[in-house]
Amino acid sequence: MLASPYVMTFAPDFLANNPHLPQQAKVLELAYTRNAVDSERLQGMGEVLWQALDADTQTTLKARKQAAGLNPLPLIIESGQSLEPCYINRG
Repeated sequence: MLASPYVMTFAPDFLANNPHLPQQAKVLELAYTRNAVDSERLQGMGEVLWQALDADTQTTLKARKQAAGLNPLPLIIESGQSLEPCYINRG
């Protein structure tokens, strides 16, 4: 059973304030095309993303993950661009 989605909205200058994120996302994308993605690489990217979040968002996301328990937590990122749905890996 899925928990209710957690909707994240970022300030318009989020990427301008975190210019390393698009480059790291591109590196991860290229790794996927070479089937070179492992849990260590994903965890590293997750840590980089986590550090970019403000404290309030981190606190809210932690609480939502805990409330979801073992169920997947749908994460919706509001943006001016179309994005694919993603899920926080509980494993």
